[in-house]
Amino acid sequence: MQEMAFDIKALEVKAGSTVKITLVNEGIDASMIHNIVFVKMGTRQEVAMACVAAGPDKQFVADNPNIIASSGLANPQDTIQLEFIAPAKGSYEYLCTYPGHSDMMKGWLYVE
Repeated sequence: MQEMAFDIKALEVKAGSTVKITLVNEGIDASMIHNIVFVKMGTRQEVAMACVAAGPDKQFVADNPNIIASSGLANPQDTIQLEFIAPAKGSYEYLCTYPGHSDMMKGWLYVE
């Protein structure tokens, strides 16, 4: 990933498969903390606002029914992993919920 973008804009997986994501934060600026949160299509902005409101104690991840899976926070130069079971067939979104990042750091998950 670059400092304010995911380097992969779309993922394709099979429903019910195990999805393993490795998030490598190659940033060097101390404020470039990131995560990856998978959400139901069309809920990205709502979830982003809820996650910012959840704050740092919850690693900017809200208790929201539209969230499918979420990683912890990756500080600059950190690598974190996320593993989850792919949801039902359909289209989903992913984003970084760290404050101010969700409009630029987003992508799509297509489940077949």
